[in-house]
Amino acid sequence: MPKKISWVILAALLLIFLLLCAAFFTIKGRQVPEQAKNSVQPTVVVWRTGEEKAETVTVEEAVANIVAAEMPVSFEAEALKAQAVAARTYVMSKLKQAEGTTPTSHPEGANICDDHKHCQAYDDKEECKAKWGDNYAAYRQKIEAAAAATYGQVVTYNGELISALYHSTCGGQTEKAGDYWSSDVPALQSVSCYWDSAAPKYVSEQLIKKEDMLQKLGVTEEELASLSIAKLSDSGRIMTISCGEKRWKGNEFRMLLGLNSTAFTWVSTAEGYFFSEQGYGHGVGMCQYGANGMAKLGKTYEEILEHYYTGVKVSQKY
Repeated sequence: MPKKISWVILAALLLIFLLLCAAFFTIKGRQVPEQAKNSVQPTVVVWRTGEEKAETVTVEEAVANIVAAEMPVSFEAEALKAQAVAARTYVMSKLKQAEGTTPTSHPEGANICDDHKHCQAYDDKEECKAKWGDNYAAYRQKIEAAAAATYGQVVTYNGELISALYHSTCGGQTEKAGDYWSSDVPALQSVSCYWDSAAPKYVSEQLIKKEDMLQKLGVTEEELASLSIAKLSDSGRIMTISCGEKRWKGNEFRMLLGLNSTAFTWVSTAEGYFFSEQGYGHGVGMCQYGANGMAKLGKTYEEILEHYYTGVKVSQKY
């Protein structure tokens, strides 16, 4: 073989080797930060409510398990990445609490639990296998890729971890934290959302029989007849609702009746009360279906997070 040709072959092989090395340190097109390559990720203690036991896992494993449970695996990669960062931010905020004097509310000193009503939903590998069946390998790989692509990243406001709340469907406008709960949070303001209209619960309806209304609200028929909105938030959700002398916050009323959101109207009929609801969930923070809609339009996970959380930045935590 002529020397000239052999040197060409060697040069080509060297180029391929260098490209493979670059790919090794790149995840889904994103360069892994130098500090992340050699960082030691923290661990978190998870209380498994079904088994009534605590288990210790790495934060990155916990993040993958949370994303697997909290967001449809069919969603776009950038939406899954945004969910991973939000989930990691929540976990890291709980670990930060453990460093101080805040006592944990979970048994055996666990930092988080797998109950979505209290913390975040959580499906480990075995639960994912049962849920996804033959699609497990492909689906789990997609979820873990989203976690890996955002390795160690969290959402911060003025350098501090935020309460990275999220919900399924906002119905066109997210809710300000101070309007849903009692205290305002700078990063959790109301923002417009134009991308969640394809959500299955963007608009929903349900009929609640009069006798069920009376029982759940603990009122008389005369009081029920006076049901009226006392105060609306800027996003159009019900902040306060009254019935006779009784008054509830919008989120309390929603929970009492099992409504999808606090953005609702109703009509009294002979059969009962017919409710029309906009969105699904508390409406605060990131809208998951909106995030997926943004991803379909080519938005990155950073752009998604910076839209739904006001004045924040995506920061490398470890």
